[in-house]
Amino acid sequence: KNTSGLIIDIRGNGGGSRKPLNQWLPYFIQSPKVVNAAAARINAADLPMPDEGYLDARYAYPLTISEDVLADEVGAERAKIFYSAVEEFNRDFTPSIIPDPSRFSEMHYMVVYPHHMVQDVYSDVYYYDKPVILLVDEGCFSASDIFAAGFKEGDNMQLIGNTTGGGSGYADSVDLPYSGISVRLSSMISFQPDGNLYDGRGVQPDVLIVPSVLEKEDVVLEAAIAELTKNR
Repeated sequence: KNTSGLIIDIRGNGGGSRKPLNQWLPYFIQSPKVVNAAAARINAADLPMPDEGYLDARYAYPLTISEDVLADEVGAERAKIFYSAVEEFNRDFTPSIIPDPSRFSEMHYMVVYPHHMVQDVYSDVYYYDKPVILLVDEGCFSASDIFAAGFKEGDNMQLIGNTTGGGSGYADSVDLPYSGISVRLSSMISFQPDGNLYDGRGVQPDVLIVPSVLEKEDVVLEAAIAELTKNR
């Protein structure tokens, strides 16, 4: 809280849970942020859509979800904010690919809420208004992709390093009927806040630095420190 700036290093993090994004990003934003828009790959066996949507495990929900169900998922305060946050986001959001409505669900949205708007988690929350730099590289994947794109939406935020790995497909295992071989397939199409896909593209840093394997120093970290201290 009393620092003049922060460097957060997630390089080489292959993913895991989206929960850290829900806990960290709220310190660095003053308004709700949609960090992921996604549609689930569906078939006739999946219908009708569950009350909570298809992607609740990814903290993403459709606009058609009822407020009561959403309140059970995210809390009453967040539920009241969700709809207006998504509607505002959709005014400028244009997905790079339009999902086929016969094969994909309606769009689901993951919203992150500033701590000061929802006091139901921590009592000692605050807004951090100093510069923050997130270090990323090609080893960031899956939940780390979402983390990087989410932080790119933060205030006073820069991403420095290499483009992230680009993966947000919500993999599911399927047994092929004849061979019996089990394969893992993506089960959703997932978009960054700017409308670009996560898969096959990754999150683009604000400052691109691709270190050489011959370099002995951590040039990405050095660049971040230089950026934070240049005006001191």
